[in-house]
Amino acid sequence: MKPKQEVHWIELPLIGSTEKGYLTAAEGWKNIPFLIRRAVWLYGLEPGMTRGNHANRRCDQVFACLAGAVTITADFGYGPEKDYRLTRPSQALYMAPLVWRVLKDFAPNTVVLILSAEVYDENEYIRDYQEFKKEVGL
Repeated sequence: MKPKQEVHWIELPLIGSTEKGYLTAAEGWKNIPFLIRRAVWLYGLEPGMTRGNHANRRCDQVFACLAGAVTITADFGYGPEKDYRLTRPSQALYMAPLVWRVLKDFAPNTVVLILSAEVYDENEYIRDYQEFKKEVGL
């Protein structure tokens, strides 16, 4: 049976104004489809760098670009890959397990927040693309 591979946009609340500034909140089970067990952020990203280059076996994740911009490529192991461009903090991208992800095309001073449903476990990562294709049944 093929795994449920899913990627979709999440609109997070944008509260505030240009006079007072803005606030956006990510809340597990309210606007994030899981209980958040880990949060990491990427920064110091130079042009030409890539991050990710892996899939997770069991862990759901949500990506938000807090500053700058980033393109996330989602690869299901078959068919065309799909690019998602994150450009504002109130926009997030949900990614289910068993989706190969590559983060690229970082704008200057980009900060990417990654919320995970699981704590870090190296055995949970698939870092070889051919192994990924086997695990998704291809």
